[in-house]
Amino acid sequence: MRTRHYTVATLCGAMFLGASVAASAADMLDERGLKAVHADAEIDAETSAGRKFVAKFYSNGRMDGHIAGDATNQDTGTWKVVENKLCWKWFKWDEGQEICYRVEDLGDGEYRAVQDGAVGTTTYKVRPQG
Repeated sequence: MRTRHYTVATLCGAMFLGASVAASAADMLDERGLKAVHADAEIDAETSAGRKFVAKFYSNGRMDGHIAGDATNQDTGTWKVVENKLCWKWFKWDEGQEICYRVEDLGDGEYRAVQDGAVGTTTYKVRPQG
């Protein structure tokens, strides 16, 4: 059985032509908001290309994730907030490169991550803690 490995950059940076992201500055999370939303949070994410993944962010800056429907395609990494952007670095995915995103609050626990210079987006919902 052949295992497919997708980089998170491929997943999160999946492009769709002709789309634009026009969020007001008031909707974008700042450093405090990014840390509050992501520390000890688990997210269900989907890229604009329809790829789905799950990620868990720990308050100590660690994270782990897997491709939805493929528990064998998983990775661990680190996350941090830099200049009002959510930055993560997976150990295998994204070829180990750190990638940073501006994050827009869409309301009701839903967010959109946008990489500077990229057209595609990733939308995700934070799972309720309990």
